Amino acid sequence: MKYESKSLLGKTIIDVNQYGIDIETKNKTTHYNFSDYLGTHVIKNYYNGIYTGKTRYMAFHDETVKFGKRRMINFSHKDKDDFVKIAADIDKTIFDISSKSDEVLRHFDTPVAFEVSKDSIKSASIKRILLTTVLPLVLITIALIVSFFFDDAIGITIKALCIAGYIVDAILAVPEIRYITKGIKNIPSRVSIDNYAVRFDEDSYERERIEYLKITPPAYRKWERCLTIRDKDGDHVYTFGSSDFKLSKENARSMPDYDKLYSNLKLWCHLNNVTFYSDLG
Repeated sequence: MKYESKSLLGKTIIDVNQYGIDIETKNKTTHYNFSDYLGTHVIKNYYNGIYTGKTRYMAFHDETVKFGKRRMINFSHKDKDDFVKIAADIDKTIFDISSKSDEVLRHFDTPVAFEVSKDSIKSASIKRILLTTVLPLVLITIALIVSFFFDDAIGITIKALCIAGYIVDAILAVPEIRYITKGIKNIPSRVSIDNYAVRFDEDSYERERIEYLKITPPAYRKWERCLTIRDKDGDHVYTFGSSDFKLSKENARSMPDYDKLYSNLKLWCHLNNVTFYSDLG
């Protein structure tokens, strides 16, 4: 399968075939083994602190690249949905072409289960609010009180900064409160995967009824790690905490085995020809 990338440097073709991956440019073709494919890379761009968009890449290990030994193919001309589908196609093609051990093929003969501690995630989320919202609110209020002891421009400046601080604090508090009041409700207590179905507590999704499964990759920093299953009844959404905040290694705002959950769901989808998407933001 071939995929086209366009940038200021010209057109690049990624050809995924039974022998590996060929990167075709105007001047030459470079061959990579499947193991050289490092996946996707998305960078958030800011200018003077203002968000300006994202740059999307496909990454390959390349010893000839001096910095980082990594070759980045720009796919920013593609929108998010197209980029996600191309990445999914490449992953599935590599999986189908690559040889698989009997251990891989029989991986789910014994069901794989994950326990999720909703209470610990909720506790970490509450501590985050206390540190990032309530504590600044207290400090801003103290500064506002102090400002009344100044009658000159200093007092006016402090009051203006306090008002700006209240506004920023309120903006930051909205998603935090929303997550605690709504997002945590969608966290399952147990996930089980076998040869025939994926189960989230009492909800069971057989492979035949799933149109696609989309999940946030472990390496992506997102406010909310989401998993969406689409079937004939619509979208079914489950959450697993957040990747953006940890109070300690033992008390994280996400399930500890999230990376293993992700890799097992990906393997299950590939084995059962269920479309698997990484939510690449």
